[in-house]
Amino acid sequence: MEDMKLKKHNHNTFSRDEKLTSRANIIVNSSLHWFKNQMFFVMLLLLLSAGLSIVSGTGMAYALDLDYPYVNDFETAISVHDATDKDPLNDIAGRDDWEVLTDWSVAQDHNAWTSYSGSYHLDNNGAEINQYSRVTDQTATLKLFVNIPADSIEPSLNYRYKLNLLNYEDAVYVAVQIEGETTWTVLKKYQQQHNRNEYTQEIISLDAYKGLNIRIRFTQAGYWTAGARLLVVDDFTIADLNRPVYSYPYYNNFETAAEQNDWYASGLFDFRDAFNNRTNRNGAFHLDNNPSELNQYNYNIAQVAELNGYINVPLTSQLPVFSFWYKLNLINYQDIVYVQVMNQATNEWSTVKVFSMQHNQANYVRQDIALDAYKGQNIRVRFVQGGYWVAGARLFVVDDISVSDFQLPSYPYPYVSGFEATSQVQWMMSGSWGMTTPHGQWTSRTDAFHLDNNPSELNQSGFTQAQNATLDGYINIALDSQLPTLKFWYKLSLVNYEDIVEVEIQTKNDPTWAPIRLFKRQHNRTAYTLEEIPLDDYKGEDIRIRFRQKGYWSEGPRLLVIDDISIADQQLQPLAYPYTSDFENPLNAQQWVLSGSWDIAGEHNNWTNQTGSFHLDNNPGEISQYSFVYKHNAILDGLVQIPLDSQRPMLEYGYKLNLLNYQDRVYIQLQAEGSVDWITLRTFTPRNNYSEAYTRDEISLEAYKGQRIRVRYMQTDYWTDGPRLFVVDNVRISDFNLPQLAFPYETGFEDTTTLLQWNLQGLWSIAGAHGSWTSNTGVQHLDSNVTEKSISGYVEGQNATLEGYISIPDTSFSPVLSFSHRVDIGHYKHLYYIDIQEQTADQWLTIQKYNNSDNSTVYSPQDINLDLYKGKNIRIRFRQFIDFNAGISGWALDDIKLHDNDRDGDGVINALDAFPDDPTETSDLDGDGIGDNADTDRDGDGISNDFETQLGTDPNDATSTPPDLDSDGIPDALDADRDGDGISNDYEIQAGTDPDNAASTPPDLDGDGIPDSLDDDRDGDGVTNDLDAFPDDPAETSDLDGDGIGDNTDPDIDGDGVNNTVDLFPLDPLESSDLDGDGIGDNSDPDTDGDGVLNAQDAFPTDPTESSDLDG
Repeated sequence: MEDMKLKKHNHNTFSRDEKLTSRANIIVNSSLHWFKNQMFFVMLLLLLSAGLSIVSGTGMAYALDLDYPYVNDFETAISVHDATDKDPLNDIAGRDDWEVLTDWSVAQDHNAWTSYSGSYHLDNNGAEINQYSRVTDQTATLKLFVNIPADSIEPSLNYRYKLNLLNYEDAVYVAVQIEGETTWTVLKKYQQQHNRNEYTQEIISLDAYKGLNIRIRFTQAGYWTAGARLLVVDDFTIADLNRPVYSYPYYNNFETAAEQNDWYASGLFDFRDAFNNRTNRNGAFHLDNNPSELNQYNYNIAQVAELNGYINVPLTSQLPVFSFWYKLNLINYQDIVYVQVMNQATNEWSTVKVFSMQHNQANYVRQDIALDAYKGQNIRVRFVQGGYWVAGARLFVVDDISVSDFQLPSYPYPYVSGFEATSQVQWMMSGSWGMTTPHGQWTSRTDAFHLDNNPSELNQSGFTQAQNATLDGYINIALDSQLPTLKFWYKLSLVNYEDIVEVEIQTKNDPTWAPIRLFKRQHNRTAYTLEEIPLDDYKGEDIRIRFRQKGYWSEGPRLLVIDDISIADQQLQPLAYPYTSDFENPLNAQQWVLSGSWDIAGEHNNWTNQTGSFHLDNNPGEISQYSFVYKHNAILDGLVQIPLDSQRPMLEYGYKLNLLNYQDRVYIQLQAEGSVDWITLRTFTPRNNYSEAYTRDEISLEAYKGQRIRVRYMQTDYWTDGPRLFVVDNVRISDFNLPQLAFPYETGFEDTTTLLQWNLQGLWSIAGAHGSWTSNTGVQHLDSNVTEKSISGYVEGQNATLEGYISIPDTSFSPVLSFSHRVDIGHYKHLYYIDIQEQTADQWLTIQKYNNSDNSTVYSPQDINLDLYKGKNIRIRFRQFIDFNAGISGWALDDIKLHDNDRDGDGVINALDAFPDDPTETSDLDGDGIGDNADTDRDGDGISNDFETQLGTDPNDATSTPPDLDSDGIPDALDADRDGDGISNDYEIQAGTDPDNAASTPPDLDGDGIPDSLDDDRDGDGVTNDLDAFPDDPAETSDLDGDGIGDNTDPDIDGDGVNNTVDLFPLDPLESSDLDGDGIGDNSDPDTDGDGVLNAQDAFPTDPTESSDLDG
C-alpha cells in the first residue's frame, strides 16, 4: 500500500520544481526564490557598503517599507531591505521580518508539523505545549508595511498552511492593518472545521487595498480545552497573481505535467492515476478530491481545484459550455461540491452547479454547463468540496474538461432508433442508464436491445440527479414537416410518489432543457405503452432529447425501459366511419394507446361490461390513485374521417364513473388531424358520478365534418387516497341514430321497456318511495336526488334524457308534454329545467324552468304546449342545475306523456272532452254515452229536449221535468194516453173508464188500444167482426165444413172424412185422392191411373201399367 500513497510534495510523478514552475503566476516567479538564495551574500556586502542597517533583533532600525511583491519562505534568517528603490530583487525577506509573541515562532519541522518547502516555517506552537486558556498575545505580525501598487493586478495574500484546533471556540484570525491606523481588519477566520493535516494553499484578495501600505498578522485564540493547538504557515507572499490567459477552446484531460499545472489544487485535491473505483475516463490521470481516500470528517472548507488562468469566451462563440466527466460519492446530506465560475471583471465566484449526495454516480457522467452569459469575458472555473460532520471519505473525480463551443453531430429527419447496433452510439448514458437486452420482465419490444435506466436493477434510493439518457446529436425538424412528433414505447416502475422521469428537449441555440413530458409512479406500466409528444413548436429548429430520472429516498430499483423511438411526422392509421369499438375484438382493442393505469379489462366488482366481456377501464386493479394528476390517457391510435355529408355525427359511449375528490377530473378530448392541440369536449367531476348502471354520453362532432379526428379519455386525480373508477364501453363515432318511439308516448316508470328508454346521469335514478317522496301512481318514479342529501355544485351532466325521438304529427291539434311532479328546492339558486331537442339539431332548448317558488309537498299536473314542434321529431330531458350553494333539493316526476291534448281538434282538451276522438261531441250531460249534440234527451230525465222546450221546462236539467203519469217520455200535457194503459184518453172517456188511472181500463181483446166496444175487429186478426166466424178468436176466422171448429185447427177442414194430412184436396169435400197426380181428383178424373186409357175402356183403371185384359 505504501507505493499507493502520495509522497509529500510529490504530485504523481512530477517534481515540486515542475509544480512551482507551472504555478509561478499564482505566487511569484520561482526565479525570485532562486535569485534570493544564490545572491544573498553578494547583496549583504552591497547593502553593508551602502550603510544600510540589517535587521538583527527587535531593537534595530527598519526600512520605510517592504517592496512589492513581498515573498518570504522563512529560510533566510536576516532580511535585507533596500529603501532606495522598489525593486524586490534588491530585497531579501527573512525570518526577522516577523514579530512573534508568546507561543509563536519561526520553527523547523516537529513531528507532522513540517515545512512546505525548505526547513523553516511560521509556527504557532513549535514546542507543541498544552495551550489550555492561552487566549492572549498569541500573534505573529509582519513588522513592516508593504505598499500595494494602485496598478497591481489581482493583489493577493498567498500562503500554505496546516491547522489543528481542538475546541469549537478555538480560532485563528488573519488580519490586515493599513499604515497610519491602529485597528486590524479580519480577512480570514479559521476554526476547528478548517483543520488540515496536509498543506493547503490560501489566497486572499487584497484588491481593496490597492495604493495602500498594509501589513499582516496571524492571531491565535485557544479556549478552555487542554492540548496543543497547531498552525504552521509557509511560502508567504503578497503579490500580483498575474494569471495566464488560455486559448479558447480549452481542453484538458490531465495527462501531462503542463495540463496538470494549469490547475491549482488545495486541500486534498490532486491528480492521480486509477485507484480502486477512482478510475480515469481516458488516459492515465484524472483530477481527484481525495486521492488517498482519507477520512474527510468536517472537510468543509478550502477543498478547491481551480483553473490557474483565464479563458476568454469569444463574443462570437456558439453555445459555449463548460463540460467535464465526473464520478461522485458523497456520504452526508450536507456534503456538497460546487462548480463555480469567476468573471475577471468582477473577481467574484458564481456557483453554476451544486452536487449533493443525490448526485452520486458510480460511473462517469458528462456535465455540460452553459456559459452563454460569459461571452466576451475572461473566466476561470473551479470545483469546491465541503464535507460535513460525518466520518468517511468523500469521492469526486473529474476527467476530460473542456471550455468550448458545444459541438454535436447531426442526425437525419425522420429519426428512428430501435437501439440496435450503430444507433446505440448516438446516445450518451449517465448514471445507471445503458443499452441492454431483456432482464426479468424488462424486455425489448422489438429485436434484442432497448434503452434501460437500470439494467442491473440496482437500489436507486437517492438517485435524484444526473440519471440521463441523452441523444448525443441534433435533429433538424423541417419547416414543412407535418405534425412532427416524438414517439416511443415504454415500460415503467417507479417506487416513491416523488420519483419522476422527465422527457426534455433542447434546441441547438439554447442550452436549457425544457420538459415536455413528466412520468410519475401512477404512470407505471408493465406492458409496453406508446407515448407521443408533439414537436410542432420546434419546426425549423435543431433539437435533441433526453430522458431524465430522479429517484428519491425510498429503497428499491426504479425501472424504465424504452424502445422503438422516433422523431418524425405523425402518421396515424385511417379508421373507417362509422367507427365502433366494444373492446371485444383484439384488433379493435389494439387501436387504443393506454397510459397510466388504463387498460382493456373484464368485470371487477361493480365495474361491469355494458355488453360482452371487455371494456375500457381506467383502474382495473382498483388501486389507490392518490395524486395521479398527470398522463392517464386512453387514446384512439388512428384517425376517423367524418364525411362532409354525415348526418349529425356524434361521439357516443356508455360509462360508469366514481371520482373522489372535488378536483378529480375525467376529460373527453378530441384532436383534429394537423393540430397538436387536444380540445376538451366534456369534463366529468365527482358530481357526475354514476355507478349504478351504464349511462350513455353523446357529444356532437358537427364542427368536425370533413375532418379526420381521434379522441382520448384523460384522467387527473388529486390528493385524496383511494381508487378512482371510470369504465367505458361501446364507443361509437357515427351519424346519430336513436330509436323512434311511438306518438303518443306514455310512461309511469313501472315496466322494464320504458325504463330502458331513459338515460340517467349524475344523481338521477328511477326510484321507489323514500322518506316523504312517493310515486304519483304505481311504485316507481323519476327522481333527481334519491339520497335526499344536501348538494352543491352539480352544474353539469345532471340529466334524465329520453333515449329516442318522438314524431309529433303535423295533424295533431294540441301536442303537449304532460306529467305530474313534486318540486322541493332547498336554495333559490337551485334550478330545474325541461329541455327539448329536435332530431336535426344538436342544441337543447329550454321550454320550462322551475325554482323554489314552485315548491310543493304533493304532486301537481303539468302540461307544456308543443305546438311549435308539430311535424317534427323531438326528445326531451329533465335537467337539474345545482349551484355552489348547499341545500337539499329534490324533483320527482311521474306519469309522463307526450300526446295530442285535443285529438279531435274540437277545441276541448282530451281531459275535458267526453268524446276526445269525436270532433262533433265534447260533452255528455247525462252520461249515457251519447254526446249532447246528438242526444234527444240531454239531461236524461226521460223527456225529450223538444217536449221540454214546448212545455217550458229545462232540457239540460234533469230536475226540471213536466208531469208524465205513465213515465213514457211524453208529458201528460202532450200524452194521448196519460195513464199509459194502452187506451187513449178519448176512448176511455167514451168507454166510461178513467183516463188517469191505469187500473181503470175498458176491455181490449187484441190490445190495439181500441176498447172492444168500439173495435170493429175485436180479436185483431184483420177480419172484421161481421165477417169473422170467430170474432173473439184471433186464431180463427172461418169454418168450411160448419162443424164449429175453425179451419186453422180442424183436422178435416172439408169434412169429407179424410184427414187433412192425407187428403190431397183438404178443402174439397168431393175429392181426397189423385192416383196419377195430374191435379184432378180421382172422383172426377176420366183417366184415373193416367195411362192414357179412359176409365171406361181401361180394364185396369187404377193401374197405370195395365189397361186391358185380353183373356178376361
